[in-house]
Amino acid sequence: MHADASTNLFISGLVTNTFTFSCAIRNDTENMTICFVGENNRARSLRKARNSRNTQSEKQIIGIFELYNNKWDKCIYIRNRQDIVDNFNHDIFSDELKRYLHID
Repeated sequence: MHADASTNLFISGLVTNTFTFSCAIRNDTENMTICFVGENNRARSLRKARNSRNTQSEKQIIGIFELYNNKWDKCIYIRNRQDIVDNFNHDIFSDELKRYLHID
């Protein structure tokens, strides 16, 4: 997986023959899916994307944030700042993240 999240999809409930993964990231361009397990979302399985189609939902990734004290605290990845500012309640952002995103 690479930093261009526009080619990656976040998957909830990837069902396989042996296990149901609560979350995964699929990249059809690279033909790979990384599956995560456990409370800390540890990477457990690397699969071919074409075999990772039985899912509960698929969503585009517009941002990845660290959660601290029930607030989005640090920005790990952001595709478009304005998408985040326009579509999310600013009360979930920490003061530090608000400064980073230039939110008053």
